[in-house]
Amino acid sequence: MNATLDCSTFHLLHYSFLQEFSKDLFILMCFIDAIIFFSATLGNTLILIALKKSQSIHSPSKALLSSLAFSDLGVGIIVAPLHFALTLGVIQEDPLQYYAPYQPTTMAGFIMASVSTLTSPAIALDRYLAFRLRIRYRHLVTLRRIVILLSSLWGTGIFFAVSWTLGRNINRIVGAFSTVLCTTTTLYFYLRTFFGLRRQTAQIQQQSRLRTNRRNIFSIPAYKKTVKNMFLIYCVISICYMPYLLAQMLIFFVGLNSSSFLVISFAYILILLNSMLNPIVYCWRIRDLKRQVLRIL
Repeated sequence: MNATLDCSTFHLLHYSFLQEFSKDLFILMCFIDAIIFFSATLGNTLILIALKKSQSIHSPSKALLSSLAFSDLGVGIIVAPLHFALTLGVIQEDPLQYYAPYQPTTMAGFIMASVSTLTSPAIALDRYLAFRLRIRYRHLVTLRRIVILLSSLWGTGIFFAVSWTLGRNINRIVGAFSTVLCTTTTLYFYLRTFFGLRRQTAQIQQQSRLRTNRRNIFSIPAYKKTVKNMFLIYCVISICYMPYLLAQMLIFFVGLNSSSFLVISFAYILILLNSMLNPIVYCWRIRDLKRQVLRIL
């Protein structure tokens, strides 16, 4: 009973914060939510179909991208409509309408955001192993192992979402630490890969005069393009997630007030926007996916 009362007080406090601001801000939020719903749902559905039809993308890499697209689809189908309903409660000055979808919105958002955050270092590691292992990569990095990894990532996302209901301050600290850890780990693997490619390119140029007839199984230009594509996806995710991380840190050190809560509300919208931007990046940078999407349309 006390837990329910505390939870209600917690949500009503947030509602009272938002009532201090102009309704125009929340009308804008609803408009963005509607765009995300249509764009993320359509875009990620097309990407998932295109990935299934693609023959040029290696199965483990395809599974990683599919997981990322599926979490983005979840944002479009589940999180954006719930957030729309929640924000509509602020516009209509109806605390019950704000309260009802608050917890489902937050939990679903945590699951999808956690999966996206955790999948980024997995993709970076996949690209690094492809460079380091070369021929052995296809034997060691199998679809079965990637599916097991992705299952654990989704399980971690669900656990993190459930833990939010138990202790918000602890969850905020763990979430911030995990995001920083995933971001730095992803950057580390990409830097290792880029520097390794640079050395490899220099060695090939030096040896090309003596071994012009030797067949090179590992295509440096093609692989470099793939790594750049994945790195760009990582950059888009980081740009969309970083403001929310900074807002969480601001609340932790300064405390929760109306201004800081408004900042984190808009930072949350930016995370949702990422689910709409990722399909655009896929079609822009991955030629086979673009071709498959155009065939579907």
